[in-house]
Amino acid sequence: MEPHEHAIMYRLGEYKLIEYDSVLLWWEKHAALGEQCRGKCFILGDVLIIGHQISRETGYPIGEFLEQLEKFPKSQAAVNNSRILNSYLPNTPKHHS
Repeated sequence: MEPHEHAIMYRLGEYKLIEYDSVLLWWEKHAALGEQCRGKCFILGDVLIIGHQISRETGYPIGEFLEQLEKFPKSQAAVNNSRILNSYLPNTPKHHS
């Protein structure tokens, strides 16, 4: 899924966050051997929720993915010290930052 022309991309650690029309919708993260996984994001108040993985597809090798990621500004969630709830991995404790 390629972001459309009105998408704004941010980085948060090793996540690429993709925002459309001021609503954060998707995250992408490098998986393994040139694969990327992606899922939806949600914002509830000052909490960014990184949802479960929805898909896994061919992507960039880790070095290229991280190099591309460095071109994006830091996420507003990171800048505003918002709490981050990561529900990316099922059956694991939730992580708060």
